[in-house]
Amino acid sequence: MRYIYTVIHPNNEQFVTITDEEADLTWLQEAVGGWIELIRTSRFDGDIWVNEEGLIKRLEYNHMASLLVGQHLVGPVIFAEVEL
Repeated sequence: MRYIYTVIHPNNEQFVTITDEEADLTWLQEAVGGWIELIRTSRFDGDIWVNEEGLIKRLEYNHMASLLVGQHLVGPVIFAEVEL
């Protein structure tokens, strides 16, 4: 299996990481800048991770990720997929 992690930042910068190992909690927290929260949507089959306190911390609106998910999201957003 391969794990594909795409991090989309509010400024539209995107970083893709492809690995044979599942990301650990520390990596996910560093990528979103804090505690993580899992988001589910019918628009994406994988996991979507955001900063749990993004609204409280007034993180910048993430227009690109919001369009992809169909929800208002702030801060960096991780899209995680598994390729068999």
